[in-house]
Amino acid sequence: MATFDEIRRDALAILADCCSGLHRMRRSAESDVVRDARNQLLDGRLTAVTIGEYKRGKSSLAGALVEDPALFPVDAAITTSLITSVEYAAEEQITVFLDEKESSVPQWITRDQIADFVTEQGNPGNKRAARVLRIQTPNERLKHGLVLLDTPGVGGLNAAHTATTYAVPSSADVGIFVIDALTPLTMQELSVLETTAGLGARLLFVITKIDQVTDYDVAASNAKMKLTSVLGPDVGASIPV
Repeated sequence: MATFDEIRRDALAILADCCSGLHRMRRSAESDVVRDARNQLLDGRLTAVTIGEYKRGKSSLAGALVEDPALFPVDAAITTSLITSVEYAAEEQITVFLDEKESSVPQWITRDQIADFVTEQGNPGNKRAARVLRIQTPNERLKHGLVLLDTPGVGGLNAAHTATTYAVPSSADVGIFVIDALTPLTMQELSVLETTAGLGARLLFVITKIDQVTDYDVAASNAKMKLTSVLGPDVGASIPV
């Protein structure tokens, strides 16, 4: 199987040819789109963001994706309250950015302190005035440019969490829409989906907690039906069940 670097190299070559051809044809608008896509690929970063309602298992999924669950506090009584950004670095450094006099001030913390800033239980009402947590870590799953953003989610009692979650997806390359097998999709979740529908084919759908249901097929089919009602039949037909 081709590695990510091999696929990226081939894609860059194809995009370069497309850009040259469009330039010769004086198709400036299309050429700009292709050039932007190539520049983004050259940057080597792919930003993926978890999307969905609170308490749906987004943080558990994020921890599983990078095979390092300790980075994302997870417990039945824990609610994520901040955006957590995770990316590769040769040495681990964890930084929380705090609002102070209309500026963002970095504070370096340890893994043991993460929950004190990113959870509602450790930082109720965001009394620490934290804005975002940035984790740089020597994780092989992130080495090729993946940047993972974990969001608080929508639908909780804190309106700021919902506002934060709504604001993030537009800046991401890929959205990971997280659905709970135990709970039918809510109007709030479908509203979030509408705001991220512009990601189109760059939306992935993950159903969590399937080990806790006996009728997974029914839950998955119901979720697909609701997703299709928002995304349209063409996109909905491409969602596997």
